[in-house]
Amino acid sequence: MQAGKSAAAGAALFPVLKASDMKNSNWLLRLEKDPALARLEAVLQQRRSAFNVFRVLKLEDYEIRHSNVLAWLLDPVGSHGIGCEFLNGMLRGISSVCPEKPDLRRGLSNVSVRREFENIDVLVELEDRENRYVLLIENKIFADESDGQLIRYETILKRRFPNHRHV
Repeated sequence: MQAGKSAAAGAALFPVLKASDMKNSNWLLRLEKDPALARLEAVLQQRRSAFNVFRVLKLEDYEIRHSNVLAWLLDPVGSHGIGCEFLNGMLRGISSVCPEKPDLRRGLSNVSVRREFENIDVLVELEDRENRYVLLIENKIFADESDGQLIRYETILKRRFPNHRHV
């Protein structure tokens, strides 16, 4: 496909959103229901292995950028407008391997997401109706953990969050 045709096809797939649209909290819901998004998803599904937004932005090897996006998605009050959906999905995903997990049926509250807290890439504090939790995420892209890194982080969690369950 020629570059001009590819650009025209891409323009036909993407709905047009203005900055003023994004001030309305329902813009993400409107975008989700837009038939153009379904068409885009179908195209991307066909090219699943080829598409990577970090690669498009030339940021695929930048751990800090990945951690920023991850923290943004985990933050229920992030500008994405999806609330706790990403956080709940992640917690459901790790529930089978994690004995200390919040009860999602009871709902989450007091969620706080931090970046680079004592060198921890992403740290999430949250509560369910009975317990307080802290979730540590160490993001690695083409790197191994440094000697004793996770042990240091465990020590930090025990010292800074002694009354939290560690996820």
